[in-house]
Amino acid sequence: MYVALITETIQASSRELGLHDDKDFQEYYELICARMLLLPHGLLQIRSGLSIHQVVTCSRFAEFFRLMDESLRERYDMQSNTFHPTRVRNVHRQYLQLDRDGNGMLSMSELQDYGKKRAFNPTGNEPTHDLTDAFVTQVFAEVPTFNHEMDYHAYLDFTLVMSDRVSPAALRVGNGIAWYVGILD
Repeated sequence: MYVALITETIQASSRELGLHDDKDFQEYYELICARMLLLPHGLLQIRSGLSIHQVVTCSRFAEFFRLMDESLRERYDMQSNTFHPTRVRNVHRQYLQLDRDGNGMLSMSELQDYGKKRAFNPTGNEPTHDLTDAFVTQVFAEVPTFNHEMDYHAYLDFTLVMSDRVSPAALRVGNGIAWYVGILD
């Protein structure tokens, strides 16, 4: 239900967001935005249903709709909006840069470069993350893999947890604290 709402909202705003001419990326944009909006509520709750109250009181949804609504877009700094296509494109670009063999999946060695590719750090300074072998091994033990490789959805979930580890919403992500404890244990 909410994925359809998110997708329809994006499609209605695609021209203003500059997505209209890039249909290939628009599909990824819709997927990434849906994950960004729904994952903090927890996978179990998404399956069982979110209340409309949870949606309208969620700060992420408010930020999303500020970008999608033309009258609100004029009043806020859109470049800093988490859902701005440029920012979302960086998440997608990071995945493409990590996938060295181009098979659409990430191996442990490919994920080891998380935070070190140009899309993570366009200024070329220090890496944004430096994952240890033990951490990456444990990540692969905690997330669903296919032939010992991580798919795009698992990567998105991992990236969202890595980028927002402190908010109450992020700590609920699929038992977020438990997820980190499982990795660090």
